[in-house]
Amino acid sequence: MFAARLFRRLVLCTAVVCLVPPSLLAALGVSSLFPANAATGVCIDTPLRVTFDAVPTVGTSGRIIVINSGGTVVDTIDLSSATQTRTIGGTVYNYRPVIVAGNTAIITLRTAVLAYGQTYRVTVEGEALRDTSGSAFAGISAGAWSFSTKSAGPAAGTSSLTVAADGTGDFASVQGAFDFVPVNNSKPVLINLRNGTYHEILLLRNRPFVTLRGEDRRQTVITYANNANFNAGNNRAMVGIDSNDFTLERLTLRNSTPIGGSQAEALRTNSTRCFASNCDFSSYQDTLLINGAVYFSNCYIEGDVDFIWGSGVAYFYRCETRALRRGYNVQSRSTAGRYGFIFVECAVTAADGVTNHVLARTDTTSFPNCEVVFLDCVLGPHLTAAGWLVTGTGGTAGLRFLEYRSKNLVGALIDTSQRAVGSRQMTDAEAEFYRVPANVLGGWAPPVSTDTSSPAGLVTASPAGSSTRLVSLAVRSFAGAGEQTLIAGFGLSGTGTKDVLIRGIGPTLAEFGVPGVLADPSLKLQQGAVVLAENDNWGNAPALLAASQSVGAFALAATAKDAALLAGVGATSYSAQINSADTGVALIEVYDAATANRNLGLASLSARTVLAADDVLIAGFVLSGTGNRLVLIRGVGPTLTEFGVGGVLTNPRIEVFGASGKIYENDDWTAEIRSVVARVGAFTLPAGSKDAALLVSLAPGSYSVHVRGPAGVGGVVLVELYDVP
Repeated sequence: MFAARLFRRLVLCTAVVCLVPPSLLAALGVSSLFPANAATGVCIDTPLRVTFDAVPTVGTSGRIIVINSGGTVVDTIDLSSATQTRTIGGTVYNYRPVIVAGNTAIITLRTAVLAYGQTYRVTVEGEALRDTSGSAFAGISAGAWSFSTKSAGPAAGTSSLTVAADGTGDFASVQGAFDFVPVNNSKPVLINLRNGTYHEILLLRNRPFVTLRGEDRRQTVITYANNANFNAGNNRAMVGIDSNDFTLERLTLRNSTPIGGSQAEALRTNSTRCFASNCDFSSYQDTLLINGAVYFSNCYIEGDVDFIWGSGVAYFYRCETRALRRGYNVQSRSTAGRYGFIFVECAVTAADGVTNHVLARTDTTSFPNCEVVFLDCVLGPHLTAAGWLVTGTGGTAGLRFLEYRSKNLVGALIDTSQRAVGSRQMTDAEAEFYRVPANVLGGWAPPVSTDTSSPAGLVTASPAGSSTRLVSLAVRSFAGAGEQTLIAGFGLSGTGTKDVLIRGIGPTLAEFGVPGVLADPSLKLQQGAVVLAENDNWGNAPALLAASQSVGAFALAATAKDAALLAGVGATSYSAQINSADTGVALIEVYDAATANRNLGLASLSARTVLAADDVLIAGFVLSGTGNRLVLIRGVGPTLTEFGVGGVLTNPRIEVFGASGKIYENDDWTAEIRSVVARVGAFTLPAGSKDAALLVSLAPGSYSVHVRGPAGVGGVVLVELYDVP
């Protein structure tokens, strides 16, 4: 009988209205709670999470109530209230107490309502959360959800804190860690932010010397839809920094306010000596508001209207600014005698379909003396020929819209003859002045970045007039027989022929403290399947000895069982191979033995090996000459599966070391280097792959590249080096 009645009701449904009463529809089911029921050791700042078996929506009535073990209500969130407020960093903000992300409702309690060493019960009335049809869920009754907090927090004065969304750190929210730092703090405090998405408005005020460091640039995300319609004035920014000497590293700040949602900064700061390195900033209008002094290194900033603006000083080094829609990149409100926004070796790009964009705009009636500088930057085709927009009645005598050697995406100088009146090209002397950050940052010399995980801001061609070239290549790894043969591919470009010295080192590595060396390497030089030359023991041959001394290679004992050969090569690809009856660590070296012949030179190196867990593949190279040289470096693992390779290293990481130690590193590559990849003839990496790549401009010197996987992970990996002319 019931089934018949239900069937009759179902057939009355139309595309617009269904006559099935809500009581007969399936309600939301709770899949999990966080903290779990009866959990212990919970952070006092933890957001509560209810995960359902379907997407929930936030109700317009119903309450969420938190009660301590003594029966006292410590917080009540009444969703019938149109406005909810929360104190953040000492300032009262409007906030959304419940946010939905996927199937999870994230509940943020008011500040400091939970205490250490306490037990709490949570009640959620059914009307507080509903399914997408509007039906309330069953609710969480008193006694069904409880948890106990940690007995105590970090000791006062702790200088290193961990924030983890899963509750395994000192705090579960960034603001919780910010609030722990004492007002007028006088010593460095490092806040390590583990991977996760943190739905927060943040404010750090009068707490200097704080570093917020993400675990992974793209997997550590702070996001919130804060804007001028929701919180007016300075409170509209998602992250507000009013503390000097603040550092932000390796994370993403994403203001999720939709298009047209009013001013919505991802970051606002009024502070000095602030440093942002290897970060992504995303919004639409007014992504960055800089009223202090900030140095940005290797950052990505996207938006549409004046998405970098303010009255402060900002120095952008090797960053990418990306226009999401037609508009203006920069609006500086700097005054006479004060520096503005300086972009050095940056990339100015746009989303597909964006046109008629400009670098910066100003109304000279209000801001006749503002400064915006683009020095050695790569500019996309979305920019107008005028490049700048100057309006108003204040004249251009004090305007400083400056540009120097702007290039297009393939590295050719841009025609600037049609640039807007009021802008001009800098002299060489002016350019050299702006290359030094301390000149515009009040004498402050920012720290050097050691990560280029989004290298789009780098120039895409070596500097004109540079004589620097690759003069030697090397790779060190495990070697043996058969599939354990160590193979290094190398290529030359140019015309004619020249000699190269190739060495296969095993036993002599022991003199440098390397354990487990290959006792008796055998060396072959091949072009395709053709063996061009081979050697077992180098035998102190006069030609090999002279060549080794000429290129500055380390000495080999006359009786050493290392291998070496000298061969004439041309502009093509070769492989050097080491094998042996036994196994051990070996080194392949390739030297340009005729550097005076500049018609032909080393152009690439590649090596593939199987890394054991926690092992490392090391490649080395030497640059010689005058001026910088651009080098593309890749660590390929996942993409090898497209070539039929199994057991690959799933997430390789590359590190570049120079004379001063580690200077660059990368985990996951970014797509902006594709034009360079095609130019050097390398195979394409799929968008979003976990392979690693760097495009770096290097001075003459010796460098090494380390390729490794995550802790405890091994697999097949390929390292590649390419000279980029």
